[in-house]
Amino acid sequence: MTPEQVIQKIRCHEYSLDIEASDEARSGIKRLQRKLDNALRFLSEGLYSKKTHFVLELVQNADDNEYPSGVMPRLTIRLTPERIVLVNNETGFTAEHVGSLCSIGESSKAHRKGYIGEKGIADFRLRAA
Repeated sequence: MTPEQVIQKIRCHEYSLDIEASDEARSGIKRLQRKLDNALRFLSEGLYSKKTHFVLELVQNADDNEYPSGVMPRLTIRLTPERIVLVNNETGFTAEHVGSLCSIGESSKAHRKGYIGEKGIADFRLRAA
């Protein structure tokens, strides 16, 4: 599947976007989307009340990545007045990863002992380099 096909499949099958539907069905879908948006906003405000928490999330995401065999994982962080750029040497996204990013509670991450915890709050012990 091409990247565009992966995104289109997620839009149609997971979120009922870009599909033919009656006015009543479209109205119901919009109500559900609004409720989900509200739930996510409420959850994120509670979990991530500190403005700097995103830095821990970015490091955790790099820690959760998959790396080629025999490669030492590496994360580079560049901060400029305009942006923050993170680069690492992970293997890259698959269609499963993109689907997980577009879902809630359906992570493709294999939670492994010794890694940074889920949502950055469970286990702050970093693995030995």
